[in-house]
Amino acid sequence: MSANGHIEQEHFEHLFQSSPVAVVVLDGQDRVVDCNLEFTRLFGYTMHETVGCYLNELISSPEMMAEASALSQVTLSGGRVDKETKRRRKDGTVIDVAITGAPREIGGHTYVYGIYQDITEKKRAEEQVAALLREKEMLLKETHHRVKNNMSVISSLLGMQASLHEGSRCEHVLQDAAARVQSMLVLYDKLYQAESTEKLGIRDYLPALMDEILSLFRDTVPVQTNLELENFELSSRSLMPLGIIINELITNSIKYAFKWRNDGRISVSVQLHREAGQDMVHLVYEDNGSGLPAGVGFHSSSGFGLELVGMLVEQLSGTAHIESENGTRFVFNFPL
Repeated sequence: MSANGHIEQEHFEHLFQSSPVAVVVLDGQDRVVDCNLEFTRLFGYTMHETVGCYLNELISSPEMMAEASALSQVTLSGGRVDKETKRRRKDGTVIDVAITGAPREIGGHTYVYGIYQDITEKKRAEEQVAALLREKEMLLKETHHRVKNNMSVISSLLGMQASLHEGSRCEHVLQDAAARVQSMLVLYDKLYQAESTEKLGIRDYLPALMDEILSLFRDTVPVQTNLELENFELSSRSLMPLGIIINELITNSIKYAFKWRNDGRISVSVQLHREAGQDMVHLVYEDNGSGLPAGVGFHSSSGFGLELVGMLVEQLSGTAHIESENGTRFVFNFPL
């Protein structure tokens, strides 16, 4: 070997031995041909105890053997391995490791280079983060549960107060307030039951909400509903105003649109569409009632309900318009 060859070999040996990650070289039978100092430090074996031994018997416990053998087979067959798993040290301690393995042909023989990194601290940190997230999720669920219970009490108190003013305008005002609280209660109930407390599917929320609102008007005209809902999720911050909007529109329809009818029909469609490169929610609410009087709109109504809807649409950074022909049709668009 030339002088330059000896120098290159010495450089390689120095890099190999001083590497901060554990490196092992295996032959075609999965036996250790060579390893660096970090490998012996990581697994607790001396160089003499390591070289010539089958790798999996050295650092794999019986329950890990099947997985370890499968990984070895991949590399010995010419494949590459990248895997986070566990391996055993000489003292029996099991540690988390990231394994990278790749074959190389040298002089007609197959060798496998394996790199092992101790990721025990990384895994411990990940588990701590996961535990904190689970704790946060439980706290949020508990918060939603408490809010739901408090809203239930408020709704009941408003209903009781309304019953003391039967037949008066005060009764209707209190009933409307109770219905608004009830629409928020449904959202918190669904969030409490859902896997995520931050968002909820439209199909999981709106049908239950509409059933709850309509149940408050059992003694009025029968109402059929037709829903066309695309299956997507919205954040709870968007669902709250959306739920109150639906509550106001249904309440308005039942109180006024079907006043001289024997039955009613309410249709709700919620779809996603792209507009100017942005995902938008397209909501259409319509009934087959008598329609709104001329001049009535979100900012020109004798009641508070439509004005509240207008304010909530602004809160959603959306737009809305009303069509009053063969019933009433509300069209809303707001960013996802």
